[in-house]
Amino acid sequence: MNNSVPATVKPNKKNMLAFRGAMLGFVVGTGISIVPVCGIRRTMALIASEPAQAIFFVEWILACAITGGALLPKFIQAHEPAVKETQPVNLAQALFKRLLMPLGSLIFLLLYFAASALCQRLNMGVVHGGTLTTQILQYTGLALTTFGLATHSYALLAPARSIVVSENETTCSQTAVLSLRHPCFFAALVTLTGLPLVMGTWYPLFAIPGIFIVFKWIATEQERNLRERLGANYEEFQAKTKMLLPYLY
Repeated sequence: MNNSVPATVKPNKKNMLAFRGAMLGFVVGTGISIVPVCGIRRTMALIASEPAQAIFFVEWILACAITGGALLPKFIQAHEPAVKETQPVNLAQALFKRLLMPLGSLIFLLLYFAASALCQRLNMGVVHGGTLTTQILQYTGLALTTFGLATHSYALLAPARSIVVSENETTCSQTAVLSLRHPCFFAALVTLTGLPLVMGTWYPLFAIPGIFIVFKWIATEQERNLRERLGANYEEFQAKTKMLLPYLY
C-alpha cells in the first residue's frame, strides 16, 4: 500500500493561483485607473506620444497585479482542509501571518513609487540634458522594467518546485529560472532599478543595495528551512545554481 502524503500544495496549482491572482489584479487596476479616469483613446494617445508619462498608470496596475498574485494563493490555501489542520484555530491570526509579507511588500512598493515621483517633482536627482539623453535613459529603464516583469511572470508559471514525502524517502525536483534559486527576487531588483530611470530620476537607486540585503536575508531563511526538510537533495541543487544574481551570486 502506498502511504505517500504530499508535503505541500501541488506546485502547478499554486502557480496557476498566483497567475490568476496577478491577472485579476491587472484587470482591476486597469479598470479602476485607466478606463474611468482617462478613457481608452486618451490613454493610448498618451502612451504613444509620451511613454514616460504612462508610468504612473503602469505603477498602479503593477502594484495591483503583484498584490493579486501574492494574496490570492495564500487566501485560498488558508481555507483548504489540509492547510487548516496545521494552522491555529483563529482564522484571522492565520491569515494575518500569511498576508503580512505580501502586504508589507505592497506598502514598500507604493512608497518606492511615491519616492520616485517626489524626486521628479522636487527636481532631485533628475537627469538633465538633451532630449536624446533623457529618452535613452527612460527607454533603458523601460527595457529593464519589462525584462523584470517578464522574468517574474515566467518564474510564477514555471514548475519551480515539486516536493513529495513518502515513508522512507524525500525527493526534491526543482527547475531553476536563469540558473537562480530565487528568480522572483532577481526580477524585483531589475524592475525596481528600471522604474526610477523611466521617470528620469536616479535618487531612488540608492535604496537598491538595502533591498538586496533584505532579499538576501529572506532567501537565506527560506533556504535554511528547505535544507532541514530536504537535506542533501537541496544542497545538491544549491551547488548547481546561484541565489540572487545570475552567474555572480
